[in-house]
Amino acid sequence: MDKLKRYLKNVKYTPFIPGLIVVLSAAVGIRMSWIAANLESAAALWIWGLVLYLPFYTHDLSKEKFCTRDSMVAAWILVPISILILYFWYPRGAIVLLLLAGTLFFGNFRMGGYVLGSLLVWLIFLPHLDYFHHFVSYPMRIIGAKFSVGALQLCGFDASVIDTEVSINGRRIAITAACSGIQQLEAMLLVGWILACTMQKQWMERLLHFVLLLPIIIFSNIVRIILTLLGIVYLGDVILSDSVHSGMGFGMVLLTVILFIGAGKLFSEQKEKKEDGDTKKED
Repeated sequence: MDKLKRYLKNVKYTPFIPGLIVVLSAAVGIRMSWIAANLESAAALWIWGLVLYLPFYTHDLSKEKFCTRDSMVAAWILVPISILILYFWYPRGAIVLLLLAGTLFFGNFRMGGYVLGSLLVWLIFLPHLDYFHHFVSYPMRIIGAKFSVGALQLCGFDASVIDTEVSINGRRIAITAACSGIQQLEAMLLVGWILACTMQKQWMERLLHFVLLLPIIIFSNIVRIILTLLGIVYLGDVILSDSVHSGMGFGMVLLTVILFIGAGKLFSEQKEKKEDGDTKKED
């Protein structure tokens, strides 16, 4: 309750223009989420964008300095860059830079850093969610299929792979987008970021921990594909039923969370060892 009161108290110190930029961008993100093909994934990503911004209010904004000279200079530098991007490349990217420039001009660098993450999610990622979905899912399908077949071949199974189609014991199974792990990745972006921020104190450690999410999801999906293929061999088509498929998807998410938390604890152990080593040197 005290933290909530502190948050609400800091909100009133938000500069009007940057605050308006955040509200309007969030509204655009809601609109993009509503018209997205997968509302659940889009909603999780929108919340992730909000979570990226909210830590700005953990500091005492009553003592924060806004409209600093350096941030205003940076804002003016972003304006011609955004015009060039608008003319030669990507209008939506130019809008994001202009909004960031407005945040820096009327706010400061710290606020600009938090706002930038939210702008990228709400105005870049969400509008192109279907494109990113297909762009990322296909490589994940290729990786999952090839590593799964490699593991099965090491265990003596007659397995082969062509693109995203796996053949095992004469049976062909297509690794579809639903089996790529992309939906779990979209959902875990929010959970993974919250876990990384909770477990790690330094921003660099948070980013390094968060980056591990992708290889962990790929590994967990490979385990799921292997179990699915083995299930087809020994149990038949029952393994492809909706209930079993959904259950294995839940198991994949659970495995991902366990491995991600375990990886986060490794960061803490390494930090403790380093601190112990520094203490011994001082003694």
